[in-house]
Amino acid sequence: MAQFLNAADSTNRNYSHPYANYILIKNLSEMLMDSEYETDYNKWKQVSVIEINDAASSLYKISEDTLNENNELTEVI
Repeated sequence: MAQFLNAADSTNRNYSHPYANYILIKNLSEMLMDSEYETDYNKWKQVSVIEINDAASSLYKISEDTLNENNELTEVI
């Protein structure tokens, strides 16, 4: 989680990896912490790896389902 938090950056969507890290942290924060965007690494350490993995899997499935439902979409973020 520390690597994702440290690399996250929403300032320029053209930098795809930092932007994707930002979106991932944002979505996981909403799902797991009822927070818009949690930056406190100590709070993330309190969440189990299983919970984080399950939430990440759920986000992946949602994005795949969205892409599969509409062939014109090329991205979900």
